[in-house]
Amino acid sequence: MKTIFSFVLLCSIAAFGQSTISSEPYPIHVAEHIQHASQHAVAQEQSLLNNGGVTTASGERKASDVTTRRDEVSLGEAAREIRKAEGKKTILDK
Repeated sequence: MKTIFSFVLLCSIAAFGQSTISSEPYPIHVAEHIQHASQHAVAQEQSLLNNGGVTTASGERKASDVTTRRDEVSLGEAAREIRKAEGKKTILDK
């Protein structure tokens, strides 16, 4: 019942779409820009940097000193270990 309803709904939408589309050509109107680019004075230069001068910090540490390195096993290696434990064979284990 659902499929029949879906088919009828799809056909009615397609028929409505075909009836609303006109085959008459219509011209495309591009907006006209009356003002064109002209030469004028350039704005005053502004610095994007902090006006305080030099910024320094003390006690900086490398990221490798802060984080601990975990010896992670790759996903493929973990899958191989699970297959070995379960005794399953793969295509490569012929």
